[in-house]
Amino acid sequence: MSRSASDFAKYFIKNKYDYPRNTFDGNMKLQKMLYFSQLIHLTLQDEKLFEDDMYAFKNGTVIENIRQQYQFNHEATVQGALQYEPEFTEEEKRSLEIAEKIFGHLDAKTLSDLNHQQHSWITSYENSKDEISDFHHKELSIIDEDVIKSYDLATIQEVINAYFTDDDDDESFEIVNGVTFYYDPETVQIDSEVLDILESFKGEESVYSLCYDENNGYIIF
Repeated sequence: MSRSASDFAKYFIKNKYDYPRNTFDGNMKLQKMLYFSQLIHLTLQDEKLFEDDMYAFKNGTVIENIRQQYQFNHEATVQGALQYEPEFTEEEKRSLEIAEKIFGHLDAKTLSDLNHQQHSWITSYENSKDEISDFHHKELSIIDEDVIKSYDLATIQEVINAYFTDDDDDESFEIVNGVTFYYDPETVQIDSEVLDILESFKGEESVYSLCYDENNGYIIF
């Protein structure tokens, strides 16, 4: 089933992957989460997560209709996302989950730097340059799916493999409401009680550690 990037943008906004919200950086992080999710899905499923064109702009890859909607109609966009109840396939859920766990804790600048290393972005950005001026032609900056498949998916596959390898290490993590909680699976078991605690937790950071103390119960720091 062909989907719009809007479905996944709503998901990421609802799960707070556009923070700091209503800022340039928040919009940029949202764009990069969509971009890397697209590459992950292409790697795992050999098909696109969404059909929208992706453009190579100065700060990285942009889904232009989502960028403009977020910037110029922000309040309605966020409210629509908060009310959104996605019905994703298991394959879509898996790609989104991997994107969250690999890239969700990174800030917009770091994600942009990673994006700039992708061959498909480099090629399209250079192709869009005007031969005389510093102007970039938007219509020439569309990222080609074949270039992504030829040059970038092998790297993404390595990143995914590393994620699954690391997932078997002593420390694990759980993402709840866009916040990453690291814990030792030998001492902490993520069950419904713990999930309730994490879902109700209010903090200013995007990453925390979770441990269990016999006297004080669960501690988040």
